[in-house]
Amino acid sequence: MNAANAAGYVSFVPEMDGVVRWVPTLMQHDEYMFPPLSLQVAREAVQSPLAVNIYEFGVEKMALGEIPIPVKENGDILINYYGPALTFDHISATDVLTGKVGQEELSGKIVLVGATAAGIHDIHTSPFGPLFPGVEIHANIMESILQNDYLMRPEWLSILDLLMIAVSGLFLGLVSQKYKAYGAATFLAFGMLGYLAFDFYLFTQKGLWVNTVYPIFTQLFVYSGLILYHFGFEQREKRFIKGAFSQYLAPTVVNQLVDNPDFLKLGGERREITAFFSDVAGFSSISEKLEPEKLVKLLNDYLTKMTDIILKYEGTVDKFEGDAIIAFFGAPLIFKDHALRSCLVSVEMQECLEIMRTDWRAQGEPELFMRIGVNTGPAVVGNMGSTTRLDYTMMGDSVNLAARLEGVNKQYKTYTMISESTYEQAKDGIEAREVDLIRVVGKREPVRIYELLGKKGEIDATMKQTLPFFIEGYELYKKREWNKSAEFFEKVLAINSEDGPSLTYFERCITFQVHPPSDDWDGVFSMGSK
Repeated sequence: MNAANAAGYVSFVPEMDGVVRWVPTLMQHDEYMFPPLSLQVAREAVQSPLAVNIYEFGVEKMALGEIPIPVKENGDILINYYGPALTFDHISATDVLTGKVGQEELSGKIVLVGATAAGIHDIHTSPFGPLFPGVEIHANIMESILQNDYLMRPEWLSILDLLMIAVSGLFLGLVSQKYKAYGAATFLAFGMLGYLAFDFYLFTQKGLWVNTVYPIFTQLFVYSGLILYHFGFEQREKRFIKGAFSQYLAPTVVNQLVDNPDFLKLGGERREITAFFSDVAGFSSISEKLEPEKLVKLLNDYLTKMTDIILKYEGTVDKFEGDAIIAFFGAPLIFKDHALRSCLVSVEMQECLEIMRTDWRAQGEPELFMRIGVNTGPAVVGNMGSTTRLDYTMMGDSVNLAARLEGVNKQYKTYTMISESTYEQAKDGIEAREVDLIRVVGKREPVRIYELLGKKGEIDATMKQTLPFFIEGYELYKKREWNKSAEFFEKVLAINSEDGPSLTYFERCITFQVHPPSDDWDGVFSMGSK
């Protein structure tokens, strides 16, 4: 120490990732302050004093003669690397000692003597990569000082970093509100490339080290977050569609809506469908006898079971109106057998309700009986209402007829009535009997109606026994042979006193015997009410 012109430290303090980017310009040992080897050698080379102003909060400024040295408050200097390892000439000490490298090669040069072998642990990691000799780090610092060529990171650059992080994140967020994923990705790509170009310009032309990683990753994270948000929002929208419609539509229909949400727009289309209307007989009187809580439970149990059957056959539940169920088949998904499906639903509903009545009787609860009206024909189906409130529903004369047929059951004391158009399309899969030719309220043309008895080949023994008598009596009725017709209906009632159509026709025959219809009677019975 006493023999040397000056003393400087040679050690470095790597950052958290192990890379040497900064070098302290001052280190304290006991009562002495030492600069690094690079500054001491540079001072000896230019024969200029090294000046440092230290104030209460740190290093104010540092200069080598007239050459200012930019340092942080803690005295660190940012290393301006001129390239990877071996950018500066490396000369083997052996070559100097043997004379292979002589005075001519060394004259006028600053020579740093240091070890570059990996085994002596003076190998560090630089931004250019690992295996960077420590002695060459000092060479880079000296070159930067002597050339007055620095990399700088002023304190205000931290504010710029934060500003770039905030602005880029907000900008991308606003862009994503207007553009979809691909559009936002385009803005992201241009934003990242633009920022990298700006960063490269400041680094190479102005010597300013602007933080690259944080703003770039901010844009990536914001974009990724927005994509995840939009994905989650779309999933939430799909969950909403499923949640909102799964109770009213079959799963296949709901999946179609999920895949194509634009389907849920205002408007309708003309299509042949089968409309279904059901109502609970005498529900008003039942509701008067029950507590509201019990009534709600009873109704919910009933509607749940009935709705499940509709969805089983991929029907669409239009709406519930109290105890009434309004549904249709053939829309939005098209089924060629929509008439048969509606009939099978009606049969299974009545069978299910019969089982439920057994349970209600055992629990002392009132029993429910359901009337059903079914008609097949053209209708307008689609989302109807306002732009803020939509209902996927059906409209048309054929829909009104189905509603009328549900009420017609009262006249014939039946529970499931279908129109001729439904019967013609579904007759290969059902059992039904023609009941009458009627003219409903609001329609001038007569409609032939059928009572739905069951699935093909599945009518009960009593109906099998009485059906031939009913058919014969009905044919005689149309021929105005009241006495003979009444005899056949009486045979039916002797076997099944609760056969509603037979009872209806028996009463008509008795009436017509006394007050026969006019000579121009066409056999059509006009309904007096809905």
